[in-house]
Amino acid sequence: MEITEELNDLCYRIRGICMKVHNGLGPGFPEEYYQKALEYEFTKQEIPFEPQKPVQVFYEDV
Repeated sequence: MEITEELNDLCYRIRGICMKVHNGLGPGFPEEYYQKALEYEFTKQEIPFEPQKPVQVFYEDV
């Protein structure tokens, strides 16, 4: 896959958002809190995304 300037810029923005959320909330919260903050920031900065979807995981008979 060729890395275009547009993709490179998007990755830079996403990394910046991740750092902003991490610095804003700090360590120690459940993952759900960081996820909600990232969803908020992606929406605010008009970056399209899909929220986490449920996944079925099977282990032995469970």
